[in-house]
Amino acid sequence: MRSRVILLVVLCGCGRSALTEDGPASLPQPVTTCASTCSTAPREIATPLATTASGRPLHWLTCGGCVRVTVDAKLPASFLGRAPGLVEAWARAGGSTLCLSFDGTPANAPDEDTLQVIHLAPRLSADQPAQLTTVSFEQKTGRLRSATIEVSEGFSADRQLIYGLGQALGLSSSRNEAHSAMTPRLDEGLTLPGPDDVTTLRAMYGEEQPWCERP
Repeated sequence: MRSRVILLVVLCGCGRSALTEDGPASLPQPVTTCASTCSTAPREIATPLATTASGRPLHWLTCGGCVRVTVDAKLPASFLGRAPGLVEAWARAGGSTLCLSFDGTPANAPDEDTLQVIHLAPRLSADQPAQLTTVSFEQKTGRLRSATIEVSEGFSADRQLIYGLGQALGLSSSRNEAHSAMTPRLDEGLTLPGPDDVTTLRAMYGEEQPWCERP
């Protein structure tokens, strides 16, 4: 099994992405026995979804347990104070089957064997004062393994976190500024999930059984 890492970069006003592939990874056993059955996305999609090269939607396996949101010890206080509420907002948007659990205890960034973790960290590169979201996923299934969201103090904490968390949930950029938080400008836009984001996440995760875990 090979996994891939996708880097999603947002600069103040434009977005760009680059894709790199890592080497073979040994996969630990999931929290519970479960598997992704995704080959397509549901029709009721309003905010675009990120996909693998073969078009499989990126998604978390809810049968693998809650997705923990962890923080770096050096995460600025302004972000640490806003993160729990925004994590909760995305959890509500996803419905009852998508479990997001905020953990404010300082933690290390996820490695290639980490599963079910979104990590918040400061952006350390001074020459590129931008938000950077790195998403690791299984290329054969689209299952998200982990994500790291790097943020900069030069831009709105709410905008960076709401956008980065949306990317970490598998959402892609949207042009509908009135209905989606996934517009790439860091200096303006929604600071809570919009109705399009809710529509997409509910289509993927639902209230009973997620789309990617149906037989």
